[in-house]
Amino acid sequence: MFDQPNVPANPCSAVDPSEESLKQLAAQLDDGPFLMLNLLDFAPDGGREHFERYAAVASEAIRDRGGKVLYAGEPLAEAPPEVASDWDRVICVRYPSRATYLDLQQDAGYRAALSDRRAGLARRLLYVTRPGAPPGGPPDLRLPMNRVEPSSENEIFVINLLRFRGPQGLADYVEYSKVVGPEIAKRGGGPALLLEGELPLVSDGFWHDILLVRYPTIESLTSMVSSDKWQAANAHRQRGLHETIAFPTRSVQL
Repeated sequence: MFDQPNVPANPCSAVDPSEESLKQLAAQLDDGPFLMLNLLDFAPDGGREHFERYAAVASEAIRDRGGKVLYAGEPLAEAPPEVASDWDRVICVRYPSRATYLDLQQDAGYRAALSDRRAGLARRLLYVTRPGAPPGGPPDLRLPMNRVEPSSENEIFVINLLRFRGPQGLADYVEYSKVVGPEIAKRGGGPALLLEGELPLVSDGFWHDILLVRYPTIESLTSMVSSDKWQAANAHRQRGLHETIAFPTRSVQL
């Protein structure tokens, strides 16, 4: 898991995947469906409107190739500062194969809409992922890549990107999870997607695990991160992670 792919850096500010990263994707074994993680930061002064024009074209082209959105969410204004984020949207898209994604890149209508995507985004994180296990958990404990349906309008979802400080960092994070996992479950929450980072197409760095975790309410999340147990366990989390993004969201329909 700690072997990083040999692909040139393509930072979030680039917005578009590089030719080198697409070639790396094409060179991978095309062994079935995968999930593409998108984090979006809209440009000021009309960025969201530009992006929505692009998204209308892209969504149809993705559906035509058998792809579908498994989860889309936007930020919570009332998120606690411990998990506040400066991203504007997360989208998790399941593609039937790498070939379908690469074919999308050649679609004439899709390519014509790319100027709106570039005008619409200040930053973008785009990452190829595959189903994974909980950090340090049994490798056969995996969740299917199904659409994530909120059970109520109050339910929230936190997308967590994790980069560990090597094997010892992973071990430290597992100690954190031993405390926090039961605390989430006690509040009625739990994992919705468990993913392993595979290939960065647009990213400032590498990510090992990506977790989408559901909570029944914002209050359940707030109570957890303010609890004595979380505060004590957070020392393991801080020692274990080289970098992380935690982005609390509410589900949106696209």
